[in-house]
Amino acid sequence: MGKITGCTSRAGKDQEPVCICLFVRYVEAVRMKIIIVEDEKSIRSGLARMLPKLDPEYEVAGAAKDGQEGYQLISGENPDLVIMDIEMPEMDGLTMLEKLRENGFQGKAIVLTAYSDFSYAKRAIELGIENYLLKPIKIEELKKTLQGVSASLKQAAGTRKIQEKLLSLEQIFRSALLAELDVDEELENYTEAAYGLDSMVPLQS
Repeated sequence: MGKITGCTSRAGKDQEPVCICLFVRYVEAVRMKIIIVEDEKSIRSGLARMLPKLDPEYEVAGAAKDGQEGYQLISGENPDLVIMDIEMPEMDGLTMLEKLRENGFQGKAIVLTAYSDFSYAKRAIELGIENYLLKPIKIEELKKTLQGVSASLKQAAGTRKIQEKLLSLEQIFRSALLAELDVDEELENYTEAAYGLDSMVPLQS
């Protein structure tokens, strides 16, 4: 699937105007890089095995047994999503996330907790937690939350890609209008490089 994202026309000296349209394909897989921070080994290893089975786009990049270890791992890997416990040795989950946010980490986070009173809710909201999941974890609730996070990431990635494509197109068209380049050759290179373009259609009017 795709759609025309840009057209321009150019007429040089003693030349007929040329309209150039590009047909862009946007379908692209977006893998979700995940770090698990959980002090209970059975939950930690269970999630690491289960997540890729729920969706092959879920990539478990690592797991940590406490907040301090998790902080180091997340700082190095910069995942899209952190699935974390709150009560852990060395450093609790929310303190870990708070430190990461202070250092510029923008990934999403899901909290696992055995406490149903949500006493940490206000602080968690301020840190941008996607959802609270009570232990024992309900698989369907986890799947629904992960699907929501994945959809949000794909939407954001798609928006960035479109903006990048349109910026590149604008640069090509601007140069074309100034007759600074061979439009057909430049657009052919553009379609073949890294932008997933299906075809270039030059039309003479």
